[in-house]
Amino acid sequence: IPFSVNLKEDEESIVENFYETFHGKYINIKYLLTANIPRGYLHRPLTATMEFTIESDRDDLPERPSPPQMVIFNITQNTARHRLLSEIITGGFRVTGKIATQCSLQDPLSGELTVEASSVP
Repeated sequence: IPFSVNLKEDEESIVENFYETFHGKYINIKYLLTANIPRGYLHRPLTATMEFTIESDRDDLPERPSPPQMVIFNITQNTARHRLLSEIITGGFRVTGKIATQCSLQDPLSGELTVEASSVP
């Protein structure tokens, strides 16, 4: 069932506007929408929670963001941390590439990925 919701700040809020959704290493800014539907005395209520994103229009930003830079990365069996580490170490692989430091949620990721070596075809 399609629906829409108008987001607005609390009138007593000191925040001027919503922050963009952000998922960093130590800081997360996320928005959750929770719906709870009571179903009567003998039935448990239906509850669902969904995360949604907020992204500012580039024209509305107070400052122009710096242009994205390309970061070079290398992933090998020695640098990977994974629960299948024993199989990764015995197999051996090398992946290199570069990826943009900034990306819009509406645009595809940009960069390069090269599998230089892999024991698994």
